This record gives sequence, structure tokens and C-alpha cells, in this order.
Amino acid sequence: VAVLVVGMAGMVLPGYYQDAYARDNYKGIAAFIAGRGDAVRDLVILDAPGQQEVWRYYDPGLPVLALPSQRPPSAAEVEAQLAEATAGRRNLYALFWATDEADPQRLVETWLDRSAFKALDTWQGNVRLATYVLANDLQPLPMAPVHLGDAVILAGQAQPEAPQHVEAGDAALVQLQWEVLQALDRRYNVSVQLLDAANQVVAQRDGEPAGGSRPTDSWKAGERIVDNYALPVPFGTPPGEYRLVAAMYDPQNGQRLTHAGGDSVDLGRVW
Repeated sequence: VAVLVVGMAGMVLPGYYQDAYARDNYKGIAAFIAGRGDAVRDLVILDAPGQQEVWRYYDPGLPVLALPSQRPPSAAEVEAQLAEATAGRRNLYALFWATDEADPQRLVETWLDRSAFKALDTWQGNVRLATYVLANDLQPLPMAPVHLGDAVILAGQAQPEAPQHVEAGDAALVQLQWEVLQALDRRYNVSVQLLDAANQVVAQRDGEPAGGSRPTDSWKAGERIVDNYALPVPFGTPPGEYRLVAAMYDPQNGQRLTHAGGDSVDLGRVW
């Protein structure tokens, strides 16, 4: 039996330790952050006990904020610490692990989803890496309100500049502002796309509003919902003029809510 166990371990364990997705891939996450992060402008956020000890082995040298700092978490304290730590930052790298125990109210992630622009969300074993962009220079852009169906109006938008100038590898940012005419009984998704001259999708972000923290079936008549999106532009994307559009659709059947001009809303140009 001992020989059999050792033999099986010899076959199985090397693959386990070499496969980045067989366990929590902190090493791969650290390498990703090391290649993209800036120790002056960026911040790593950890949200579970024990993560700090693990992260010290791989830390590429960026500032680290560990939250929540007490159990049970205090919403006011968490939000205040996040606001203070992220002031003046540009990119945030959040590592979520065991959130049901560490942050069952999703205080950290909800604040990030509503205050920043999520650009990436990926599982690395049992740990999830979400990257966010902060924008302190948003400016409202003029647009006529667009009625989508009978219950929702896309009432406004904001972007860092008009038109945006985005290098390949960076992210185009847009903030959508929804007005609710009446309560919805369905959970709709929002799709924001960057299209080239041939209407081919260059970058896309789909999901429930406010990073999933404000599903449409929670909207109430008279509310105004702020909804942030970041669209990472792939490396190698040729320079040129691109079109930014948004749509709302039913994820069960893919059917979009329509308005007088079609089923998507033009948000302007990106260079």
C-alpha cells in the first residue's frame, strides 16, 4: 500500500504543483501585477485573513491594503479606509478569497464596483483577481435621454475626455447613468462594446449594473443608477477611430431592449 501511495503521489503531485489553476495561483497573480503595476499609482487589496502571510512570499512591491480589519466588518469603517487608501491611485488589484467568511456582506467588492471601473475579473484556482481603474477626471458628455423599453432611460454618461484617447493595453472608461421609470421584474445585463470601422467588436464588457451590485430587479421607480465600465483595449490593436456603444439585454434569450433608434446607444468615439 505504501509503495502504491508513493507511486500515485509521484504521478499526481508534480502536475498539481505545476498547474497554476490546480490551486490558488498567487505566484501567477504576482507576476501579472509585477509586469503591469506601478508602486506609486497602484494598490493591492486583500480581503481575507491569512492572505497577508501568503502574499508576503510573492509581493512584487506594491502598497497593500488588507480589509476588513475587524470582525464583524463595519461598513462605515471599510468604506472610509477604501476611500482614503485609493485617493490619488490609478489601478487597483483586488484579491478575493473565502469572501463568504471574510466579507459576507461584500462591503469591499461592492464599494469597488460602485466607485471604480472593473477591467478584469478572473479565477486563479480558488482566488479571484479583479482589476479596477479609478477615474477622478470624469466629465459629463451631452446626450439626449434614450428610453429603453418602458421602464428604463439611459439619461446620461461621463467619460474622462471626449473623444477618449486610449493606448493599446489601457482601458476605455465610461460611466452610464440610468433613470428608472418603473420597477423591473427581470435581471437584465448591460453590454458596452468598442467597435471598429467594420462594426467588429474590439473590446467588450458585459454584466449586471454596478459590477453586479445593483441587479435591475432591485431597481425602484425614481432611482438613478450609476454604472461604471472599463474596456481593456487588447495589445496590438491598431491606432484609429473606434465607436463606443451600450445596450441592455435579457441574458436568458439575448434579446435587447429597443428604442426609437435601434437596440444600442452610441456613446461617442475613442481614438
